[in-house]
Amino acid sequence: MKQINFILNEQQITVPEGTTILEGARSVGIVIPTLCYHRALGPSGFCRLCIVAIETSTMKDFITTSCNCEAKEGMRVSTETERLKKMRLTIMELLSSGTNNSSDIKRLTLSCSKNYNPLNKDDCILCGLCVKVCRNIIKACALSMDSIEGGNNKVAEYVRFNEANCIGCGACASLCPVGAIKVVDKGDQRRLYLYNNRKKSFELLVCSSCSSRYTTFEHREFVLKRIDSEEKDQLRTLCPECAKRYHAASLSVFSPLHKELFQ
Repeated sequence: MKQINFILNEQQITVPEGTTILEGARSVGIVIPTLCYHRALGPSGFCRLCIVAIETSTMKDFITTSCNCEAKEGMRVSTETERLKKMRLTIMELLSSGTNNSSDIKRLTLSCSKNYNPLNKDDCILCGLCVKVCRNIIKACALSMDSIEGGNNKVAEYVRFNEANCIGCGACASLCPVGAIKVVDKGDQRRLYLYNNRKKSFELLVCSSCSSRYTTFEHREFVLKRIDSEEKDQLRTLCPECAKRYHAASLSVFSPLHKELFQ
């Protein structure tokens, strides 16, 4: 694969062609803050925190998001100019005004300024991570971005929840950087909350080995529909920890003895 060279904070970086500035920075340990980026889901550019200043033969001090901008041969990139710091602080203040409970928001805001005084609204910052993981990775399509028109034709965006499609896997909650989506397991129930409102409850399945509760019936059925009959025959109702031990025993020379523990 072709390699390209560019300058990042006065340091020459060599990366494969097609690498974004953000990933190039991460490859050499340079931190560019972001809330809406996840490598498995690709770039979004929603939160705007990963802004950098670019200089090329045709432009100077051009501000852009680094998560969706490819590094180019000879490009010069700065991540910590005074202009960037001021812009990033303004962005953080706007984000923090929409959430009061996120440790990620507090940490990033404090890194920009000691004067952290958020206004308490709802937690969501519309980063889109929950929608992307549900739609593109899990493929349940239970979440979507929607908007409503308010006064003077102003548009308000929010995350729409489709109860019928939700399988209670919890992937959305695990990726949400601000806790706008929460999954709470209590007893035999899993409850999903969006914007602090309970949206759906699920009954948790019982592990056949340790009897712990570990996932929803809807999640298991969703997986079963996507695997072939041979894989279904080998599927057991095991929690992740017991499943690890079972498959480890299957590879062991003593597997007949070990498997007795999981019958």
